[in-house]
Amino acid sequence: ADPKYPRQLFILTDGEVSDPSSCIRECRIAADSTRVFCFGIGSGASKQLVEGMAKAANGDFEMVGDNDRIDDKVLKQLGKALSPAITNIKIEWPAGSVERTAPFRQIPVFAGGRVTSFAWLKPDQKTLNVKLTAVGPSENVDQEEEVNVEKPTEGEFVFALAARRLMKDFDESRSYAHTA
Repeated sequence: ADPKYPRQLFILTDGEVSDPSSCIRECRIAADSTRVFCFGIGSGASKQLVEGMAKAANGDFEMVGDNDRIDDKVLKQLGKALSPAITNIKIEWPAGSVERTAPFRQIPVFAGGRVTSFAWLKPDQKTLNVKLTAVGPSENVDQEEEVNVEKPTEGEFVFALAARRLMKDFDESRSYAHTA
């Protein structure tokens, strides 16, 4: 498989699933290498299931009602699936400057996506040179930025986001605790 084009999985469902949370969890686990596109077919399809699986694996979803034409919706999703991705994303922090990062591993980024990373810095850090590398659709990404950390962010919002990301990694079995 071409690393520029991670696996694309198309799921069609009527939503009759006994354990939707386990389906969504499996999609999250596969998100490192697979993007999921879901189609909820019929009026009884579960939007929670269809949307949950797609979002868990960086894909998209469509609800197809009893009187809807499916072909336009399939073409729309195929267009998204054929867009190239930025893969093998790595964020390098200076040696000895960071205690922990989240997410544990970066997942592929598709058109319109973004990379977000949190770091728990060791005390007395002033400025850090942070390096981002990745494989892009037409060229590799190699970018270094100086980050000034002397003025920490006020409030608890950023801390809450970082904690949520750590918990998500743990829930998805992709954390520091799962590497031993």
